[in-house]
Amino acid sequence: LPQPRMIGARMFQWKQAGPVCAHIRNDVGRVATTWLRAIAHLKHTWQEIGDLTFSVVALRIGTGRRHQIRTHLTHLGHPT
Repeated sequence: LPQPRMIGARMFQWKQAGPVCAHIRNDVGRVATTWLRAIAHLKHTWQEIGDLTFSVVALRIGTGRRHQIRTHLTHLGHPT
């Protein structure tokens, strides 16, 4: 298995954007830490969605910020 990747980024809640809106910026917010390891990369076998690919990942949360997993994965380009 590949080594885990550590994501350490400053997160902040932007209240004007709605209740489920956390963002990452280097100059604002508190540091949140997540470790990510890709376990498998797969392609769907159903004919209707055959071009859909997905990954199975293992996550370890270092801090407990609200929406941390969703925000960190989106920041990496992998929306949940």
